[in-house]
Amino acid sequence: MAYSEDLYIYKETHKLCKLLLDYSKNVSKVIRFGQYSVAIDKACMALDLVRRINSSFEDRERNLHEFILLLSEVRSRITLFAESQYLSVKQATNLTYQIEKVTKDGYGWLRSERKRKGES
Repeated sequence: MAYSEDLYIYKETHKLCKLLLDYSKNVSKVIRFGQYSVAIDKACMALDLVRRINSSFEDRERNLHEFILLLSEVRSRITLFAESQYLSVKQATNLTYQIEKVTKDGYGWLRSERKRKGES
């Protein structure tokens, strides 16, 4: 089993967390210490889940579902921040693109896990 830090999905999730942190400088304090902080926390929890998913086959599918759910929650907050103009269009686009990449990888990992178990 590869080190979690070497996995593409880990690197991309890490990049998502870094983008969220970098963009937090431009968000008002009211939002930054409220729901924006929640988005960062959820992205960091997703990063921690990659390590847990990679470390054991036990509960891997459940953890992958949780990983994908966390990313969808981050995405919904990013959409809300963009619509409320707390994030610029470019920032929201960059974050959405990164979330889509990581979510796609998560679904791919879930499909391969189901194949490994012999499910369709």
